Amino acid sequence: MKIVNLAFVGVGNFVAGHHLPNVKANPGLHIRALCDLNSDLLAQRQEQFGGDYVTTDANEIFNDPTVDLVIIGTRHDQHAPLSIRAAQAGKDVFCEKPMAHTLEQMGEVVRVMRQTGRRYMVGHNRRFAPAMLAAKKIIAGRARPLMALYRIVDNADLWPAWPMMPENGGKILNECCHVFDLLAWLLDAEPVC
Repeated sequence: MKIVNLAFVGVGNFVAGHHLPNVKANPGLHIRALCDLNSDLLAQRQEQFGGDYVTTDANEIFNDPTVDLVIIGTRHDQHAPLSIRAAQAGKDVFCEKPMAHTLEQMGEVVRVMRQTGRRYMVGHNRRFAPAMLAAKKIIAGRARPLMALYRIVDNADLWPAWPMMPENGGKILNECCHVFDLLAWLLDAEPVC
């Protein structure tokens, strides 16, 4: 089995609470590098999760020929530009949601991924929940059209304040994108404007 060398760009609380422990526990993955603008945080994450090296410059990761996959977990406004740079450097990309802040950026990410042939995935995780996998089986083969109702309880205490601010995308871009992805997958239907 080939070991996949990966690098993290952004190692904040969400990445440290979810992605880094999962990667560390997977024998098929190797943490090649950790990147963040906060050098103290980098030292802490490397001590906790390992990694061959740390850097505050993402270009080091993009220029590292041994990195196969880049996991992007930065602030949201950097997702599209970093995804594009990683793909252009020949890396596959897993990007936390949202993939971009604008439709134009989304289109550019898709264009670059197609042009470079790199694999790309956005961290929409709701479709992988056991309850949703069971729901998908229940509705498989049902007559169309289907209708779904998804109730959202807004609890500001669940999220940090910065992503919910309008200039950072707000609730629709930062959380409701999970619901849109889940419903499109569950119903086998693309959203229509």
